[in-house]
Order: sequence, then C-alpha cells, then structure tokens
Amino acid sequence: MKEKIIACFSGGKDSTYMLHKLLRGNKYEVVSLLTTVTTYDEISGHMIDYKWIEAQAASIGIPLYKIQYPLYDGKGFEKGLIDAMNHFGQQGLSKIAFGDLFLEDCIEYKKNLVESNGYELVLPLAGINTKQLVQEFIELSFISILVLLRTPHEW
Repeated sequence: MKEKIIACFSGGKDSTYMLHKLLRGNKYEVVSLLTTVTTYDEISGHMIDYKWIEAQAASIGIPLYKIQYPLYDGKGFEKGLIDAMNHFGQQGLSKIAFGDLFLEDCIEYKKNLVESNGYELVLPLAGINTKQLVQEFIELSFISILVLLRTPHEW
C-alpha cells in the first residue's frame, strides 16, 4: 500500500519533475497538490496567474489546495502551510513533498517547519545532478511553455 502524501506544486519544472517522480514511483500516493498564491492570485514563486496552476492540476486529476497570503510575508506562508498540514493531518496524512534541489537553507527551514508540526519532509530531487535532471526531462518529452515574461523594469 502506498503512503499518502501532499505535493507542493508551483507549476515550474522542478515541482513538475518532483511530482512526476512521486506519481511514477511505488512509494507514494499524491492526494493533493499544494500551491502558494499571493493576495493578487499569482503563484508566489513564479508570479503567474493562479489559473495556470488550476489548469495543470485539473489536467493531472489531483485536487489543488491553495495557501493564500501577501507577497513576501514569511509568517503568512508559515501560517498557511501549518493550516494546510493541520487540514490534511485530520485525514491521516503526515508527509509533504517539495521539489527543492540544492538550497540548503531553504531545505533546512522547511524541514524544521514541517517536522515541528508532526510531518515528514520528502525531497525527491534533493542533491540530484542537474545535468541528469535536464536530460531525463528531455528524454521524457516534457514540454515547457512560457506563460509569462517580465522585463527588468517590471520587477
């Protein structure tokens, strides 16, 4: 029997590949995608409209859970994530996956946050060789679509 897990999903290549690995593996059943959204309904990591993530989740067929908070509000992110973990914890879940690769400080921060709330952090891509990741991404025929381009003066 597969272990149930929540997958944090931004729609970017790292979270998409992480989700692919979880879905194709024999260990986990992804019961929900979890995404972070600003109060402007933009995905906080990529600043694209939330509708793109909704469309991706719908096409994959996995429910999408939205954490919404003001941009650059770390406490809002923490509260939203804790609320989500509590919500899913009531359903018996205790594992959450992120697509982080290398950022040790981010990994440590997330690990402390999720473990202090009774969850196990799962990082299917942590430490993966990026050349290998790109090669596998290409071999699997993943297609990237540019949905937003911001010029430097828009940042």
